[in-house]
Amino acid sequence: MAGEDIIAMSVRELRRLQVVHKVLDKEIRQKAAASLMGISERQVRRLVKGVRELGDRGMVHRSRGRPSNRRHPEGVKESVLRLYREQYRDFGPTLAVEKLLAREGISLSRETLRQWLLAAGLWERRRRGRPHRQWRARKELGVAVIQAHSPQAKGRIERLFGTLQDRLVKEMRLRRIATKEAANEFLTAYLPQYNRRFGVTPLNPTDVHLRPGRGVNLDRCLCLKTDHTIRNDHTVAHNGRLYQIKEMVMSRKVTVEERLDGSLHMVSPQGENLKYQKIVERPPQAAPPERPRKPRQSPLPPRDHPWRTSPLKTVARKKIYTKTIK
Repeated sequence: MAGEDIIAMSVRELRRLQVVHKVLDKEIRQKAAASLMGISERQVRRLVKGVRELGDRGMVHRSRGRPSNRRHPEGVKESVLRLYREQYRDFGPTLAVEKLLAREGISLSRETLRQWLLAAGLWERRRRGRPHRQWRARKELGVAVIQAHSPQAKGRIERLFGTLQDRLVKEMRLRRIATKEAANEFLTAYLPQYNRRFGVTPLNPTDVHLRPGRGVNLDRCLCLKTDHTIRNDHTVAHNGRLYQIKEMVMSRKVTVEERLDGSLHMVSPQGENLKYQKIVERPPQAAPPERPRKPRQSPLPPRDHPWRTSPLKTVARKKIYTKTIK
């Protein structure tokens, strides 16, 4: 059949085949061919021998098109994809492989699972951006930042953020943890496991952490703060809601603090807590009064306007008058 004479090759193999043919035709030496293809002379001799014995087919690896000896049964693949859809839908391949081994007893490589998920449309190649945040608490607590100028240090903190924002959340979801108390209890067992796996012993084990000074309110420092401008009606808009301030404020600025306990506080620039009230329904705005429209007058020039006293205009009037009399 004609299809039996077709040999599937990659672009790299086609380029190497041209170089091998030049070696067989004695146009170049094997050393030059190795430099052109970026391989060793031993590999060049192997390719030349394969093309000499099998023709152009000798350039293609003999295991191409054959199933791998280390392939998994089709039933394992179907079971893994079903478990991924039901329990690990938003897990990355690395974390999903760990959970499949720990919870299901299924051993897979990360790349195998990734290829299965890509083929099934359950995963896509993505590149996550790295968010950068500025913490006002650092200035209030007097914390100085020591910049990490080495890629190793930056990589460690980014991996830690990725673990706490991704892995930890999914671990708690698998255990159906839905309360703060249950989450704290889970951390007592999870953090030692995490430290044993990823912890690195420091060169200097001295603890340099300091206790907060007197007068430092950690509830006020460790919260989300948003600056707003007080409106003319003494209200503040925050997160799509309206709040009425119930006391006089000398400044036009106010800081809204969202505490860890879920409470909301209005704070003046002097650090005073302001009394406020949430406005459930916004008052309807009155329609502006309609202004009476003046009748529009045609812009006629006055009698002493140069347009009326122009000689050409006078001549035109006489012609029109004479024509009318006739």
